[in-house]
Amino acid sequence: MANLFSSSNYPTREPGLAEYGNPIVEGDFIPWKKTGIEDDYPSASYSVAYQATLNGTASTNFTVSGSVSDSEWIFEIAAATSANYTVGIYQWNLYVTRTSDSERVRLDSGSWEVVQNIALDTSTDPQSHARKVLSAIEDAQPWINLAIRLQGVPYRA
Repeated sequence: MANLFSSSNYPTREPGLAEYGNPIVEGDFIPWKKTGIEDDYPSASYSVAYQATLNGTASTNFTVSGSVSDSEWIFEIAAATSANYTVGIYQWNLYVTRTSDSERVRLDSGSWEVVQNIALDTSTDPQSHARKVLSAIEDAQPWINLAIRLQGVPYRA
């Protein structure tokens, strides 16, 4: 396995929705890189940043600024930073800003999902609904067997 703390091994796609297996996890370090931008927008003349806004709450937003390493734009969300994000789905825009006059253009857009870090959250049961229902049935099984026997109905386990 490659060292995911080394920028040469960062994924080449930004975070996404949990259903696609690539969410932002609260309290985790989240790195990625974008290739091909530096050719058209060199860091000497431009800055590149993602701006994300929580669905339904325009006041809940954050920015992830990029830096260049080996001709690739690198984006990193520090663990201490992601720990303060509100759980939910965010809409993001990727902007390039010309440093000479602060004019900007949108390069891309999409959605991110911030999910709870189950390692840090002790108040939520991480079991799926199906697992909870199965556990409840298993816990009730002795009582169901007793009720059946008391009613005189033959029962075979």
